[in-house]
Amino acid sequence: EESKLNIDNAKKILEDGGWKDTDGDGVREKDGLKAEFKLLYPSSDGNRQAVAFAAAEQAKELGITVNCEGYS
Repeated sequence: EESKLNIDNAKKILEDGGWKDTDGDGVREKDGLKAEFKLLYPSSDGNRQAVAFAAAEQAKELGITVNCEGYS
């Protein structure tokens, strides 16, 4: 229940800041800029990969796209 409140609060903060999904694709935009970024993790580290993908899933719920990429 607490996490639901945190998610709702985060969504409100984004909305109040002008980040809205105006085109209906599930990703927020502001002034034509998508709420999207790249998250790099060492490809040899399975734990960091798992954390990166978990963070991406949580951000998706807020309308933010996180593109996870492993690097060597």
